[in-house]
Amino acid sequence: MDDSGARQLTAYVYEQVLARRRHVLETLLHDDFILAGVRDHLDRDEWIQRMLDDSDFERIDTRPLDAFVHPAMAVVTAAVTYTGTQLAERLYGEWLIADVWQRRGVDWQLISRTMLPSANVAPSN
Repeated sequence: MDDSGARQLTAYVYEQVLARRRHVLETLLHDDFILAGVRDHLDRDEWIQRMLDDSDFERIDTRPLDAFVHPAMAVVTAAVTYTGTQLAERLYGEWLIADVWQRRGVDWQLISRTMLPSANVAPSN
Protein backbone atom coordinates (compact mmCIF):
# COMPACT_ATOMS: atom_id res chain seq x y z
CA MET A 1 0.00 0.00 0.00
CA ASP A 2 1.24 3.50 -0.78
CA ASP A 3 0.49 6.82 0.95
CA SER A 4 -2.57 7.42 -1.23
CA GLY A 5 -4.05 4.04 -0.34
CA ALA A 6 -3.37 4.64 3.34
CA ARG A 7 -5.18 7.97 3.23
CA GLN A 8 -8.28 6.22 1.90
CA LEU A 9 -8.45 3.80 4.85
CA THR A 10 -9.92 6.34 7.27
CA ALA A 11 -12.66 7.33 4.84
CA TYR A 12 -13.40 3.64 4.25
CA VAL A 13 -13.94 3.05 7.98
CA TYR A 14 -16.46 5.90 8.13
CA GLU A 15 -18.22 4.66 4.99
CA GLN A 16 -18.81 1.41 6.87
CA VAL A 17 -20.12 3.33 9.89
CA LEU A 18 -22.61 5.26 7.74
CA ALA A 19 -23.70 2.02 6.04
CA ARG A 20 -23.96 0.35 9.48
CA ARG A 21 -21.83 -2.60 8.37
CA ARG A 22 -20.94 -4.07 11.76
CA HIS A 23 -19.40 -7.23 10.27
CA VAL A 24 -17.01 -5.17 8.11
CA LEU A 25 -16.00 -2.98 11.06
CA GLU A 26 -15.35 -6.09 13.16
CA THR A 27 -12.94 -7.23 10.45
CA LEU A 28 -11.29 -3.82 9.96
CA LEU A 29 -10.65 -3.18 13.64
CA HIS A 30 -7.97 -5.26 15.33
CA ASP A 31 -9.08 -7.29 18.37
CA ASP A 32 -6.85 -5.05 20.52
CA PHE A 33 -8.12 -1.79 18.98
CA ILE A 34 -8.21 1.18 21.35
CA LEU A 35 -9.60 4.68 20.88
CA ALA A 36 -7.97 7.37 22.99
CA GLY A 37 -9.91 10.58 23.01
CA VAL A 38 -10.53 13.59 25.17
CA ARG A 39 -13.85 12.25 26.41
CA ASP A 40 -13.37 8.49 26.26
CA HIS A 41 -11.10 5.53 25.96
CA LEU A 42 -12.95 2.77 24.13
CA ASP A 43 -12.02 -0.75 23.11
CA ARG A 44 -13.06 -2.31 19.80
CA ASP A 45 -16.53 -3.47 20.81
CA GLU A 46 -17.28 -0.26 22.71
CA TRP A 47 -16.25 1.87 19.72
CA ILE A 48 -18.39 -0.13 17.31
CA GLN A 49 -21.35 0.13 19.69
CA ARG A 50 -20.81 3.88 20.10
CA MET A 51 -20.63 4.47 16.36
CA LEU A 52 -23.49 2.16 15.30
CA ASP A 53 -25.88 1.86 18.25
CA ASP A 54 -25.38 5.12 20.14
CA SER A 55 -25.06 7.45 17.13
CA ASP A 56 -27.22 8.70 14.30
CA PHE A 57 -24.97 10.43 11.78
CA GLU A 58 -26.30 12.51 8.94
CA ARG A 59 -22.79 12.93 7.51
CA ILE A 60 -19.20 12.10 8.23
CA ASP A 61 -16.69 13.95 6.07
CA THR A 62 -13.01 13.04 6.08
CA ARG A 63 -10.11 15.13 4.90
CA PRO A 64 -6.85 13.17 4.82
CA LEU A 65 -3.89 15.18 6.08
CA ASP A 66 -0.86 12.90 5.93
CA ALA A 67 0.23 9.29 5.78
CA PHE A 68 3.34 7.30 6.52
CA VAL A 69 3.50 3.75 5.24
CA HIS A 70 5.94 1.09 6.40
CA PRO A 71 5.74 -2.52 5.19
CA ALA A 72 4.23 -3.63 8.53
CA MET A 73 2.30 -0.54 9.60
CA ALA A 74 0.81 2.76 8.48
CA VAL A 75 0.00 5.98 10.31
CA VAL A 76 -2.72 8.18 8.84
CA THR A 77 -3.82 11.59 10.04
CA ALA A 78 -7.08 13.19 9.00
CA ALA A 79 -9.62 15.84 9.89
CA VAL A 80 -13.08 14.36 10.36
CA THR A 81 -16.29 16.37 10.52
CA TYR A 82 -19.30 14.72 12.13
CA THR A 83 -22.89 15.87 11.73
CA GLY A 84 -25.55 14.04 13.71
CA THR A 85 -26.21 12.85 17.23
CA GLN A 86 -24.21 10.70 19.60
CA LEU A 87 -25.35 9.59 23.04
CA ALA A 88 -28.49 11.71 22.49
CA GLU A 89 -26.44 14.91 22.05
CA ARG A 90 -26.09 16.94 18.89
CA LEU A 91 -22.65 16.45 17.42
CA TYR A 92 -21.12 18.79 14.90
CA GLY A 93 -17.56 19.77 14.37
CA GLU A 94 -14.15 18.80 13.19
CA TRP A 95 -11.89 16.34 14.99
CA LEU A 96 -8.27 15.56 14.26
CA ILE A 97 -7.45 11.88 14.27
CA ALA A 98 -4.35 9.75 14.03
CA ASP A 99 -4.88 6.14 13.02
CA VAL A 100 -2.31 3.36 13.35
CA TRP A 101 -2.87 0.47 10.96
CA GLN A 102 -1.15 -2.90 11.24
CA ARG A 103 -0.56 -5.24 8.33
CA ARG A 104 -1.99 -8.71 8.93
CA GLY A 105 -1.01 -10.87 5.97
CA VAL A 106 -2.45 -9.10 2.94
CA ASP A 107 -5.01 -7.13 4.97
CA TRP A 108 -4.70 -4.02 7.14
CA GLN A 109 -6.37 -3.60 10.53
CA LEU A 110 -6.88 -0.45 12.55
CA ILE A 111 -5.21 -1.01 15.91
CA SER A 112 -5.26 2.48 17.43
CA ARG A 113 -7.05 5.80 16.98
CA THR A 114 -6.36 9.04 18.80
CA MET A 115 -8.94 11.85 18.52
CA LEU A 116 -8.66 15.47 19.53
CA PRO A 117 -11.10 18.28 18.82
CA SER A 118 -9.88 20.90 16.39
CA ALA A 119 -10.71 24.55 16.87
CA ASN A 120 -13.80 23.93 14.71
CA VAL A 121 -15.77 21.77 17.18
CA ALA A 122 -19.07 23.25 18.26
CA PRO A 123 -19.93 22.77 21.95
CA SER A 124 -22.51 20.07 22.63
CA ASN A 125 -25.97 21.27 23.62
